[in-house]
Amino acid sequence: MYVERLTFDELPAATRAVIAARVGADCPRVEVENSTSSALACWAWPTTRSGMVFQKGLPVAHERIGELRTEVAVARFLPPSAPKVLW
Repeated sequence: MYVERLTFDELPAATRAVIAARVGADCPRVEVENSTSSALACWAWPTTRSGMVFQKGLPVAHERIGELRTEVAVARFLPPSAPKVLW
């Protein structure tokens, strides 16, 4: 199923504020253009921590939200080398 893409700047202000509190308000980011499973998909280089963070998400009411919830649920069973779910 197609998921309409949103840029970071198109997110609701409250959502952007929550993300900014975790990675820094002006952290550099690059939108991922070929993702098909998330409305938001971008790499960010936080000002609040070292390394980079992959951000992805869907509106809570989206019919595919269960897929992201499943990713979060199984993440703790993945090997240490797998990317970590931070929030």
